[in-house]
Amino acid sequence: MSQADEIREYANKHYIEPARAEGRREVTIRAGDVHNRMGLVDDMPAVCSAIGSLIFRKKYHVRLINREGPTNGANVFFTFSIESIV
Repeated sequence: MSQADEIREYANKHYIEPARAEGRREVTIRAGDVHNRMGLVDDMPAVCSAIGSLIFRKKYHVRLINREGPTNGANVFFTFSIESIV
């Protein structure tokens, strides 16, 4: 599994799945939180790239509705709409 895959899986498991289970329609992920909780070092661009990717949106059935912050940094906030899975 690539680092990008690991980041996407972590974001899904710790943000998307819990939000979906709670019936929430939106969830916001802060890149720095994912980076820190995964124990990554100097990999903020990888986190931002993985979470902001089309692969992430398609695989976990979410739609990016807002992205705030710098290009790559701890304070990049991704807000997703959670689509229902049929």
